[in-house]
Amino acid sequence: MIIKTKALNTSKKEYVDVYYLLSDFLLAFMFFRVILLYRAIINFSVFLDMYSKKVCAAIGFSANTRFAFKCFIKAKPGLTVLIIFTSSVLILAYDLRIFQIPYGVAQNLVEWNGLWDSIWCIIITMTTVGYGDVVPSTPPGRIIAIFTAMWGAFLISLMVLSVGQIFALNEKEEEANEHLKKARVAARAISTFLKMLVVKRRFRVFRQ
Repeated sequence: MIIKTKALNTSKKEYVDVYYLLSDFLLAFMFFRVILLYRAIINFSVFLDMYSKKVCAAIGFSANTRFAFKCFIKAKPGLTVLIIFTSSVLILAYDLRIFQIPYGVAQNLVEWNGLWDSIWCIIITMTTVGYGDVVPSTPPGRIIAIFTAMWGAFLISLMVLSVGQIFALNEKEEEANEHLKKARVAARAISTFLKMLVVKRRFRVFRQ
């Protein structure tokens, strides 16, 4: 398969021939089978076993993949987000490298020879920073970049949510915090009252 791609540092009418094999596309799509692995982990978790489904049905809703994913985020937010983010970066970076290597060969470029440039491009795109030092130039590479940008928005919001849960106070910590605040308010009230008595006594001595 030959895809016409715009050459670097040339006008819009000049293109180069980028050669792809069918195996390149099959290899790229093969990595997306990791979704099946995620589904297997979720489906065979304790949140979707028979007992969990029975409890959820008794409460009034059906246990599904969305419920199990929420439970994973609630139970282990940091680990869950780290696994999803790391696997997403590696898979998308490798797919991007697959489609950019033929373009690099046609243009005698070395940017895409190693995996690190692809990882850098994926992370910068995923975090919506976009330095532009390493950018995809082929249509399949740009499609991956578009998907990365949209998927990155979801992952960043998931990170914010998980960080908020990590630093959130649990029930006992919240109770201790409320007790400390009330104790400090009471201490300030007593201190203010004592200061008022001292000032009042000094005022009486001054009048005498």
